Amino acid sequence: EWITRNLGRRVYDTVWGPLLRGKFGEAEDKVAMAWLWNKIHLRFASRHGGPMQKEQLAYLRGSFGVYIGELERRMRDLGVEINTGRAVQQVTVDTGRATGLVTADGETVDADAVIAAVPSGVFLKLAPGLPEEYARKLTAVQWQWALCMILAMDRPLSHIYWMNVADRTMPFLALVEHTNFIPAEEYGGNHLLYISNYLEPGHPYFSKSEEDLAAMFYDGLRRVNPAFRPEHVRQRWLFKGPYAQPIITTGYGDLRPGHRTPFQGLYLATMAQIYPEDRGQNYSIKMGEDVAAMVAGDFAARRR
Repeated sequence: EWITRNLGRRVYDTVWGPLLRGKFGEAEDKVAMAWLWNKIHLRFASRHGGPMQKEQLAYLRGSFGVYIGELERRMRDLGVEINTGRAVQQVTVDTGRATGLVTADGETVDADAVIAAVPSGVFLKLAPGLPEEYARKLTAVQWQWALCMILAMDRPLSHIYWMNVADRTMPFLALVEHTNFIPAEEYGGNHLLYISNYLEPGHPYFSKSEEDLAAMFYDGLRRVNPAFRPEHVRQRWLFKGPYAQPIITTGYGDLRPGHRTPFQGLYLATMAQIYPEDRGQNYSIKMGEDVAAMVAGDFAARRR
């Protein structure tokens, strides 16, 4: 309503409508204008010297894996015990306070506080018995899932770093050619192309094999650049991510669950809580710092 009223139907049909459908699917007409405003505002806020200046972007050399690996190393150096590959089955609660968790193999781990960094729907299964009002917020959020393929190629596809695709007959939403932003030499001479999709849970793409998806994506890449050939691809990786993008509807602020749950010592830090910012690693890091400070403060207050 806002876009068509202020910018006209043609602008919506040509640009924003296809992009919103690509990101939110059938829920495109339910997305709050507050989300789109903040998305644009955050982008322009990085510009300096006026609105026509270039956007300021940063790139973490070597990927976020470098950051996570260094974070883990420093934590271990401080004596932190880190366990990976151990599924959590349930959070234990005694008289309204979280006391630890139970792993899938039945082991009980005691804790003074528990932070769950999982999707809200998964959290509801891990912490049964949450009061109805808080549980309702966990199930009220709708999600888009992500399906992404990364190609390492022997040549660039185009000269463009980030290409939004408004044509919904194409099998992808965006093409992000990272090595048009950072030199290919940083990645052993490979040209990295990130093929992005947001899809409804249960979309047919999720049941397709990697080979079938690659063939479909390659046809789309040829429409972008007719010179593209499958033999240009040296290596590829496929990723499927559930609960990737919360659908930000009007009144979302009232649906968002709080980081502090009704159980003392139990906290939730999940993508659904990043609003009004959009999903992103930088906002996830900020949320982690905020929740850690919250836990430390609450723990100190209980000891006094």
